[in-house]
Amino acid sequence: MSEKELLTADETAEKLRIAKRTLLRWVRENKIESVRISEKRILFTEEAIERFIQTRTNGTESATIKRDRNSRRPVQPKTKEGGGKRSLGEMWRGLRKEVHTWA
Repeated sequence: MSEKELLTADETAEKLRIAKRTLLRWVRENKIESVRISEKRILFTEEAIERFIQTRTNGTESATIKRDRNSRRPVQPKTKEGGGKRSLGEMWRGLRKEVHTWA
């Protein structure tokens, strides 16, 4: 049997740049292969990590997300004129008109 290096959950999470908690959730959801040594000890092979990365990156395109300078939230694209959501004032005006037609 060939010698394979096994990584701990901490090492694997660091390599994937995710939280250990997220990694363990993925293990429970069978999204990534793992080797369970005991109930509390889970190890990962380099091959399992590479397969996981490949299944997540095949067929995806890199998309840049525009972010506001002062915020971490993505900038929402502006809607076209005449489309999108109505303001609260516009909704109240419409309701008033409808109520007046009832009388």
